[in-house]
Amino acid sequence: MIDSYTLVSLGCRANRYESGAVAATLDAAGFVHGSGALVVCSCALTAQAERTAAAHISRYRREFLGGISVLYGCLASHGTAVTADIVTNDRAALPSLIRRFAVERKPLKHIVSSDKFDEAGAVAQTATRALVKIQDGCDRHCAYCAVPSARGTPRSRSIDSIQAECLALAHQGHRELILTGINLSRFSPDLLAAVHIACSTPNVERVRLSSLEPDKSLMNDGFFEKLAHLDKLCPHFHLSLQSGSNVTLSNMLRGYDTGFYTYCIEKIRQHFPDAALTTDVIVGFDGETDRDFADSLAYVKQVGFAKIHVFTYSPRKNTPATWLHLPVVPDDVKRRRYLAMSQVAAKSREEFLLSRVGKTVRIIAEKPKTDDYAVGRADDSTPVRVYGAKLIRGEVYALSVTDASDGYCVGEVAEV
Repeated sequence: MIDSYTLVSLGCRANRYESGAVAATLDAAGFVHGSGALVVCSCALTAQAERTAAAHISRYRREFLGGISVLYGCLASHGTAVTADIVTNDRAALPSLIRRFAVERKPLKHIVSSDKFDEAGAVAQTATRALVKIQDGCDRHCAYCAVPSARGTPRSRSIDSIQAECLALAHQGHRELILTGINLSRFSPDLLAAVHIACSTPNVERVRLSSLEPDKSLMNDGFFEKLAHLDKLCPHFHLSLQSGSNVTLSNMLRGYDTGFYTYCIEKIRQHFPDAALTTDVIVGFDGETDRDFADSLAYVKQVGFAKIHVFTYSPRKNTPATWLHLPVVPDDVKRRRYLAMSQVAAKSREEFLLSRVGKTVRIIAEKPKTDDYAVGRADDSTPVRVYGAKLIRGEVYALSVTDASDGYCVGEVAEV
């Protein structure tokens, strides 16, 4: 049956949110879950993400002859060699495009651009922690990044719309909200107002910011001080670093140096003394010398992150790196640097988790993946397992952290 679909979501939290909006649009148009069409909500950030999208489509075409493959989202907007029956970034047009292809059987490409935020309404979600997308687009044009090409200029959701979705999600029983976007630091006119609205939602226990870019126009002492006055805001900040080398940061066109990044983390730790700091680091960007990498490695060690996502640089078309013509780092050097940075990341993660032992943390119980233990995340996003106890999903528990293991902590119920 053509009026059926399977959805695959790749990439960031914003993509996951948008995947829910796509599903809602198809459901409202009368589609049901099935194999008639495959919709891949794609990511353009890395070459690996592009290969993953291609693999999903290739496998679907082999298994479901006559099915309709749809490449949706960032790769569709950015441009790609990945082939699909339909290539589009237009959520509203998706049902009609699928039905049109079912009749005509001719490839369709439908790409739109907009300077307005795509108001999807309140997106129904099943996870304990609900996403609220409040921003789209980016105008930073970092040298390595395809996002401005894929997502367009910054667009922000209205405060009234944010409030309406927060209220709807709370009514559905969600007790934690995660504010997400492509570049939250570019939310306009006032990111603090958006966070305040979310934190003011009745029956919501916690609000979390998904990711922030270091931004000199936003991040001053007053910004972090005002955030600290919001009791429901989680003390977890994902502040993208990308490199600990000032030379590499300059080559990447990031617009800040390690001095400003250090200022930001010092202010975070001043106002959120027990905060967890997480980040992204790219190794092997064009022009990165052994000295640059050594500087990056030393800086990452110095900061003491709670978690580090390490990426190997992969060239993307339509990015500033293509015209900077910096020396390309050989693949074998990239691999060595990835392993070295990953080892530092693993040690940093271990040290952070061990620092939680002996503390009492608060979790919201999530849906367990196994009967062996219950699970939830602390305010600082630390995953905590509870063995030998049945916790009620969505309820708040205080846990005494007794141990730290491979990527998580272990706790015991202190009070209910």
